[in-house]
Amino acid sequence: MAGKAHRIEALAIESEQVGFWNDPQKAGGIMKELERLKGERDRFLALKQEVDDYISLALLGFSEEELPEIEQSVVSLEKTVADWEFLALLSGEYDGHDVIMTIRSGAGGVDAQDWAEMLLRMYLRFAEIRGWKAKLLEESRGGEAGIKSATLEIIGDYAYGYLHLEAGIHRLVRLSPFNANSLRQTSFASVE
Repeated sequence: MAGKAHRIEALAIESEQVGFWNDPQKAGGIMKELERLKGERDRFLALKQEVDDYISLALLGFSEEELPEIEQSVVSLEKTVADWEFLALLSGEYDGHDVIMTIRSGAGGVDAQDWAEMLLRMYLRFAEIRGWKAKLLEESRGGEAGIKSATLEIIGDYAYGYLHLEAGIHRLVRLSPFNANSLRQTSFASVE
């Protein structure tokens, strides 16, 4: 947390410089990072206070009537700590940034195009669940079904950190609905 505190201080000083808003795009990025880091710091301090409160309660002791409420609070605290542990893994250089993702159908014809569209829907739904903004920048539809390619921008805290491992070739093996003989079809789609 000390490294983030220094980063908050450096960004705050930079944002107070004369001419800071001369480059609105750069200034907006700095302010977004500053807001994200301050939010993390505030959540961390609230968690620390909650832990201190539980330690005080444990030292004082509690009655049997208070036990269910305390157990529920401990479960909530454990979930919060688990979220923080996961967030600690997202400490790469670009993990806090937004992401631009391109999905392309590969070998497998119409079935591959359908697979690429399934992946597109999956990533759009994931962004929606996380509360991120997702914008479809480009889409090239397939002739019969699916997409040939699509490019989307996902804007949200740690979007790159969550999604950068999705890059690569994705394979689907299924009984193809596009094959008259209902043969097993292997389809490929790439994600960059």
